[in-house]
Formats: sequence, structure tokens, C-alpha cells
Amino acid sequence: MAWFGGGTNKTKSIQRKVLRVGTLTPLQELDPRRTQERGTVMVLAQLFEAPYELAGLGGEPTPRLFAEPLRAEEGGNVVSAAVRQGIVFSDGTPLTAAVVAESLASNEVVLRAAAVEAVGERLRFRLHRPHPGFERLLAQSHCDVTLRREGHVLGTGPFVAEEDASDPQCVRLFPNPNYRDEVPLDEVQYRVYASAEQLAAAVDAGEVDLTTALSRDDVARVREARKHFLPGASTAILYLNTERPAFADPRRRRAVAFAIDRVEVTRTSYSSPLAFSAMSLLPPLMGSHRDGVSFAPERARELLREAGSTDGRLRLVIVWAPRPYLPQPAAAASTLARQLAAVGLQVDVVTPASNEEYNDRIRAADYDLLLSGWIADTHDPADFLAANLSSEAIPARAASTVGRANRARWRDAAVDQALGRFRESRSGEALAEIFERVRDGVPFVPLMYGQTVVVCGWRVRNFEPTPLGLSSLASVDVEAS
Repeated sequence: MAWFGGGTNKTKSIQRKVLRVGTLTPLQELDPRRTQERGTVMVLAQLFEAPYELAGLGGEPTPRLFAEPLRAEEGGNVVSAAVRQGIVFSDGTPLTAAVVAESLASNEVVLRAAAVEAVGERLRFRLHRPHPGFERLLAQSHCDVTLRREGHVLGTGPFVAEEDASDPQCVRLFPNPNYRDEVPLDEVQYRVYASAEQLAAAVDAGEVDLTTALSRDDVARVREARKHFLPGASTAILYLNTERPAFADPRRRRAVAFAIDRVEVTRTSYSSPLAFSAMSLLPPLMGSHRDGVSFAPERARELLREAGSTDGRLRLVIVWAPRPYLPQPAAAASTLARQLAAVGLQVDVVTPASNEEYNDRIRAADYDLLLSGWIADTHDPADFLAANLSSEAIPARAASTVGRANRARWRDAAVDQALGRFRESRSGEALAEIFERVRDGVPFVPLMYGQTVVVCGWRVRNFEPTPLGLSSLASVDVEAS
């Protein structure tokens, strides 16, 4: 048996410590620069590491692969940091500034913010514009440092993945023989379940030790495990494709917003919908804001009459599988279609067969409406807002969808400028302007918030759940079996 990065499983004991993690989505991609699918990112978080990590509930960045915080140079236009010494990749290759620079220079999100170069054993980033949260950007999963060797993507993380997995429903990880610290586990198994009901039953039966894939209502079925309910870090969103004739007129977009009863949509996923119905784009983890949108179908009909009719039915594409922000996507889509039909908008619901088809449709803008959402990568509202509103975050045919959540394809120069001011100064005035422009332009309708729910079996030790749901398993232990 072989693993990415070489090495062998050094475990000699008959009893082995195996952590079994349950998920609802198959592993999509082994390159962190190419995916933000949360189930896959959870796996990749064990294989790869970023220059910084977000520590604690406050989410402040601390050095991981870098030896220090970023140091400002040239009046702040350049920032730099030394690479941490003594770190190697899973095949034994030393981590150097040149390797890190090559990896980050191939990252589209980094390059939109700065030019990257190695100078000795330091990394220098020449910022295109002021970016006070640049360390936080370098802590995101898509900034994990990678090394390509013989067709494999190697990392410096605590585990390596089985090289030739014959069963796509079970991904196996083993301790990285070149990791700098001792790893208590002998193996981590990620098992894919066909439904939340099956996964909940497996947890209750003791067949799964850990999962973040179940919703609050799903875990009501679980009795034999610890349950952690953390502040919501995601929002389900109905994006309106502003490049399509049907939604070029903002009056039609406002009509959609007035036609939707968000509480009823939320009821399809939560038994207590008032607690999770969205009030604005930003999830509760990032404060309390109100977008001022209310359910007013008569106003929706009036706006549609003013804007005039458009020919044809609307295509509503939905996310391909349950997500933390949308546990029941098909049921939510059916409710939305019914509510829109009540004001005269006829909708055809399209469910992609896979994450790949879903992303292809996003890149091609092949939808009128998109029922999806966004999970926070950091605790910073500036990052969440920029991902969904920046003109630079509009998906493109030839680019990865990583960091590109402006699926409404809405371009607003005033919003772009306000996003920059808010990131630089945390100006309340800039934030108010962003919300005002969104209220007037209505590029999307926030629907409901997703809560981070972690279910942990009794045999698991030293596991610390986080609101972002991307905990490292490097120090986790389990009872041997």
C-alpha cells in the first residue's frame, strides 16, 4: 500500500486508533487551490497547511509555515515574513521560501491581492492596494502550500492520503512520517453516506466518531454522542443573475425579494424557522444586520407590472447536495418556485448531478436564479462581503470558482470602493453604504443561516470544534480497537 508522499504506516500494534469521520459528499479534489467544497476542504485540512492559521474563537491569524507575523516595508506597500525552519513535505523535501513562493504565485486569489517573490528565506508580497487582512487571507484553505512531485500534490500536514483509493465512498488518511510532531491516530477514515438519516443512524450506532455534515434537526436522531452547536458561519442565498434579461431591471429583482417568505423557506430545513431565517447576507457569527426586505407579494406584483413582462420560464439551478446552510435544497427550491409562481414568475428547478456540473454551470452563468450559499472561510465580515459582492469575485469560464461567490454577477463600482474602505478602516460608514447599495440593487436574497453542528463520539479525545468547522486532527486521539 502506498500513500501520497511516500513513507509507510509505522504502526506495529494489533490494536489501532482509527477515527471514523462521516460525510455526505465524496472527495472532490486533492488540490486545495481548486476547491472550497466544505467536505473536501475538511479532508485537505489534514494534508496541507497554510502560512498562517486562524486560532481560537476570535479567528486571529497566527504563524504556521511562516516564522513570524507579516512585517511592513516600503510604507506598507510591501509585507514580508521568514519561512519557518525545519518543516518538510511528506516526501522529505524541505520547505523553502522558493517553494512557498511558487505555490502561492499559482493561487489566483493571492495574485488578485499581491505579487509574490522569494528573497532568500523570506517571502515578499507587493500589495496591489492596502490589505490589512492579508495575514487572514494567507490562513484560508485555498492558500495551503503544495508541492508537485510525479503527478502528486504533497503537503506538510499531519496526514497523507491513500494513493490508490478503490472505494470513492471511503477516503483513508495515515500519519505523515515526516510530520514535525507525534500524531496519536493510526488512521482517519472519511466515509460517505447517502443521506443524513443514514449518517445519523451510523453515529448513534457508534460506527461514526465525528461529523459536521448533519443539521440541527438531523442530530435530534442522535442519542449516543456529544453535540456541539456553534455560532452560524454560513448563509443560504438565492442569487439573481443580473446579466440575464429577466433580472437586468432592479425592479424585477426587488419583486423576487418581496415575493419570498423567508420564514416558510427556512421551515423546509428547520423546525424552528424564526431562529434561522436570514435578516441579511452576513451570518450571525459576524454580527446582527437587517436588509429591510419583507414578504409583500402585492408589492412584488406591482413591481413586475412596472418592469414589464419577459418571455419564457426562469431556470433555477440548485446546489447539488445538502449543505450546512441548506440541509434540504430540493424542498427549499420547491417552496421558492411556488412562491414565485404566486406573483407570476414561472420557474423550472434544475438539480446538477455532481459538484463538477454545479461549478460548470456557475462558471458559464447557466442559470437565471441560483439557490446556493456561502460558508465563511474566516471570521472577518470583509472577506464574506467581498466574496459575494466584489466585481473581482464574479465566476469566469477559465478560472477556478475558489473565492468567487459573486454568483449574481453584479458589478457596482461604488460597492467595490466601499469594500476597500471597509477592509482598510472597518468604517461603519463604508459598511452602511455596502448594505444600502445591496438593498437598492438586490443582487440576491439571503434566505437562512446555517449553524455549525459538530457531533463527536464518546471515544474521541482532544477534539476542539470551531465555528468554521475546519479543525485539525493532528492532536486528536481515540480509544484503540
